[in-house]
Amino acid sequence: IKFVYGLGTNYLNQGSDIKKNKEAFEKADFSVAHERFMTATALHCDVVFPVSTSFERTDVMKGGGNFLLYSKQVVPKLDGVKHDYEILCQLAERLGIIEEFTEGKTEAEWIDQFIAESEIEDVEEFKEKGIYLGKEQERGAFTDFIEDPDKYPLDTPSGKIQLYSEEFAMKGASPIPTLRSIKPNTENPLRLVTPKSRYRTHSQNYNIKWFQEMDPQKLWINPVDAVERGIIDGERVLISSPQGKIRIEAFVTEDIMPGVVCLLEGAWPKYEDDIEVQGSANAVTSTRPTLPSHGSRTHTVYVQVKKA
Repeated sequence: IKFVYGLGTNYLNQGSDIKKNKEAFEKADFSVAHERFMTATALHCDVVFPVSTSFERTDVMKGGGNFLLYSKQVVPKLDGVKHDYEILCQLAERLGIIEEFTEGKTEAEWIDQFIAESEIEDVEEFKEKGIYLGKEQERGAFTDFIEDPDKYPLDTPSGKIQLYSEEFAMKGASPIPTLRSIKPNTENPLRLVTPKSRYRTHSQNYNIKWFQEMDPQKLWINPVDAVERGIIDGERVLISSPQGKIRIEAFVTEDIMPGVVCLLEGAWPKYEDDIEVQGSANAVTSTRPTLPSHGSRTHTVYVQVKKA
């Protein structure tokens, strides 16, 4: 990989095994980020383009359900700030491919085209209300297949839901769904879980100091495991795995079961002498995937916890 161009991503915080990803990232000859804040990823980029926030631009957004949102610009963007599309257009112009990239349309014209191609009938009402609820609110996964499996087959050899996978069998994996339990070892006996924080979305909003004061990043640990390690509530502990180490304050509580520790995901990483000190959970997670599906195993993490 020679060149990394990142939009809407903070992989050096949200990707598993931060240290490994950082080393790989730094091997690239050149890297660029579009950002509003100096995130962990932006800090390691050669160029950072300051981009507008959702308050500074008009856009159409889709959520997790059958609806569309119209987000209207409410404040002018700051000096030196550009929309993502503006930046990409300027780069395309320098590369001599501006017509191919834009197809002759401005950002506003692309938004109008997206709306025109949707099922929205009253465009002005949509822009005024800011939300459009799709006609099929009860629609879910595999709805077409369930209603007419012959007309809408699934992307499987039989076109149906398969409980036995010939492909998995050929790769030496179990051809039927089975529970695969990974047992902890003596070096890393505690299972780490990394749930969401109510004060942020992944890494977004972690940099708001008020939120950090409301809900300081701490490692939850059961009194049984704490006593065994001589850990007192409020003192700093060292979390370790084969991927890295984290130094963070302990929160001793019976609200978590013995054998399990908890660290909320999304904290921005900061390293001191090769140890992460702000509680960024991905400092100890692994990039090793499940096989043969290559799914993420971020939640299958076993660690050791000791007094710092």
